[in-house]
Amino acid sequence: MEEKTLTPQEQNREWAEEAFWTGHCHYLLQALALAMQRCQVWRLTETGDVFTILEMFDFAKSYDQEHPLKEGEFYRTTLEGAIGLCLHVEYQTHWLFTPMEPGEERDALLKELQTKMDAIETFYKQIHPEQA
Repeated sequence: MEEKTLTPQEQNREWAEEAFWTGHCHYLLQALALAMQRCQVWRLTETGDVFTILEMFDFAKSYDQEHPLKEGEFYRTTLEGAIGLCLHVEYQTHWLFTPMEPGEERDALLKELQTKMDAIETFYKQIHPEQA
């Protein structure tokens, strides 16, 4: 039986479906897409630095380009929105980002994030009034 060669779009769709069901992702940006549905603010595990969804997007995009994964490695997301790097097996996860703990600091960051997102939406509607 001949193996079918997938187009890049078909491969991406297949990876996205796999990531959705398993939490295993080939790219940090893909892991972020899953995690952001559960969490919008994370802490970098090693330093405690805070990243909002907007900062994570910029970080993940450049990180994927500069640090491609090796064969057998993958990113993993949890139901809570944590993101880790697995080196060949899931039980050896190096947690990179954990959801920020509840509290006043997180609430302030979420409020600031909402303000930025509202501004982006307003700007988008101004430049694309036909889609508003």
